[in-house]
Amino acid sequence: METKKGMASLFLVAFMTLLIGIIVLSFTQLVTSELRAASNSDLSQSAYDAALAGIEDAKTAIVKYQACKAKNSEPEECRGENGIVAKMERGMAEGSCGVVADVLGRTDNGEVLIQAGEDEEEGNVLDEAYTCLKVNTTAANYNSYLSASSTSRIVPVVTAGEEYKDVVGVKLEWYSGEAAVFEENLSEAEATARREDIFSNVYTTLDGTDDVFRFDTVNNVSSTYPVVTFDLFQTDDIFSAYQLDVNNDENNGTDHAMLTLYPQNTTVGDNGTYITARQVLNASDKTSSGPVAVACGYKSGYRCRSTIRFPATYNQNTESYVKGAGREKTTFFFRVTLPYGAPSTDFTVTLCGEISDDGKCTEIINFNDVQAVVDSTGRASTLYRRVIAHIDLLDSGALPEFAVQQYNSSDTEAIRKDFYVTKDCFAGNNGNLSECRNTGS
Repeated sequence: METKKGMASLFLVAFMTLLIGIIVLSFTQLVTSELRAASNSDLSQSAYDAALAGIEDAKTAIVKYQACKAKNSEPEECRGENGIVAKMERGMAEGSCGVVADVLGRTDNGEVLIQAGEDEEEGNVLDEAYTCLKVNTTAANYNSYLSASSTSRIVPVVTAGEEYKDVVGVKLEWYSGEAAVFEENLSEAEATARREDIFSNVYTTLDGTDDVFRFDTVNNVSSTYPVVTFDLFQTDDIFSAYQLDVNNDENNGTDHAMLTLYPQNTTVGDNGTYITARQVLNASDKTSSGPVAVACGYKSGYRCRSTIRFPATYNQNTESYVKGAGREKTTFFFRVTLPYGAPSTDFTVTLCGEISDDGKCTEIINFNDVQAVVDSTGRASTLYRRVIAHIDLLDSGALPEFAVQQYNSSDTEAIRKDFYVTKDCFAGNNGNLSECRNTGS
């Protein structure tokens, strides 16, 4: 019996030792895992910060490059084979990772260390650096962001040479922000139910009875896709100001049109809603204009997608329009606006040289010197982060977003306006006052 009791005690001690060992080992692994995750998080943030530092250096190099290009004189640092202009353009053409360091006169061996203090060793405790920094001022897209504090963006159409004359339309896509990312983390059924809820309660009518936008307070994301407006401005090299307000009914041409685009829970292939030149003309005619529904039912990437074909300018003929005719460079631009100021949205514009019958942009014309695309890779120890930034190069000027603003919504101080249309009006057309456009008469 004594032997049996001793064996039982031995087994119990062995079992308890094994159990405690497993608990200690598991706890050690858990602590190690947490420490590793915390370290990786710190390294990831440091690598991201290093990449941002690279973008700031790229901005400095771009400013120097732009300043040298704008100067009429030729200072030694700007021109010549080893000047800033030549270094930048050579580096961009080669896709060099060292183009910024070359322009700024640095001699780093493939990467630029980020220093936080005078002491190099103390400043690089995490061994932070940006390793590859590319810059390109030719871009296939114009990318930007709209919010309540910045509701409008001017998109200048500047291309290499006279390619701007060959632009027949654009591909406009928007909204791949927080709510879109939130949806991607849902199950298929949850994401479908959420989209159905969005579109069943919002934008069903445009008579003011529905909410313009809503916010999901539980998940802290917008629960509505945004309405945007797209303004087209284009003129011939010689034009009159009144042509910006009317269509040329004989030629089916226009110099200005504003499309109001609102989301619809549909998909139309991969290209989105195709808006024809006739619809653009209708948008600039007060007798036939109206909001246009755009496919916003996509489950990844940009949620709202459309392709817009342009009519000819006022003095050209849309039916017989020949690419390259008429259009003036300095008066060709777009304006993308978030009219209700929410929800915030990103957007991208692509210039189309050809558009197929099903609305696919089959030929892309690049923007030139409109935005710089900076591709920066940061490193902290052995962890890397990559950041791509689009930096506006052109100052499009201050364009007012509205004529009147009312801050106080009280009835006693509200702005009151009466709208009316009269059949008798005066519209000058080469000195002819006999016809009145956009009145339906």
